[in-house]
Amino acid sequence: ALRLEPGRSSARNARRNAYQSAPALESSVRFGNTTDAGAGLRQVELAHWLSQETRISLRYDNTLGLDNPSIADRGDDVPGYFATLRQSIGPRWQLIAELGRRDLPAGDQDVLGLQAHYRMGDKVLRVGGELGKHDAGHSDKLLYAGINLPLGERFSIDPTLYLSTSGIDEDNEWRAVVNAEYRGNPNWTTGVFAGGGTIDASDPIFDGSTFVAGAWVNFAIVERHTIHFQVRREDAPSTAFTVAEVGFTYRLPGN
Repeated sequence: ALRLEPGRSSARNARRNAYQSAPALESSVRFGNTTDAGAGLRQVELAHWLSQETRISLRYDNTLGLDNPSIADRGDDVPGYFATLRQSIGPRWQLIAELGRRDLPAGDQDVLGLQAHYRMGDKVLRVGGELGKHDAGHSDKLLYAGINLPLGERFSIDPTLYLSTSGIDEDNEWRAVVNAEYRGNPNWTTGVFAGGGTIDASDPIFDGSTFVAGAWVNFAIVERHTIHFQVRREDAPSTAFTVAEVGFTYRLPGN
């Protein structure tokens, strides 16, 4: 229709709707710099929407190596490789399952993550967990729960509570974080987040309180692509750093 009548508005609108709603191929990359640690490629993800309900993806993740000063000083990477399935079930449920493996300096770690989203009217409840089993025999465990609460048409807040156990000595940590989001228009969204907690560790170096705060913004380009920016500050008893991150998501329409 557009070849025969390039100015036809209904044909242009139909093409735009097809781009927005059709199953799509996605590729995302994120780069960043961590103070007193590393700078470079943080994440790469390739994803495909098999349908409106099903999304599969493969992800390379090196954020752990770039954010750890001792690892970055040695010039080592801590690559992680993950496969994720996201499945919507009816209008209320969405399940996310992830399998992965991290190449840590002291040995590999197998990772299993599960998450469920449940829509309650205009609210969305999230619960999830992650188990990371090290080759050395010990495991890292993470549980979290949160809820997205709309505050009008443009604002929402998202409080989340995290509980984790990590290390050979099974150090325990709890952390609460609140994200506040503002949707300016269909082309951009921004937010700020802050939170903190405590680490109960057997080693006094790692024992104490934690703090995290940051801001982010996403810009849509040509209706379906996205540019991402984020700045995050982390303070813990054994370390403190700031991460500045930029990323880009490129989407191809399925049709």
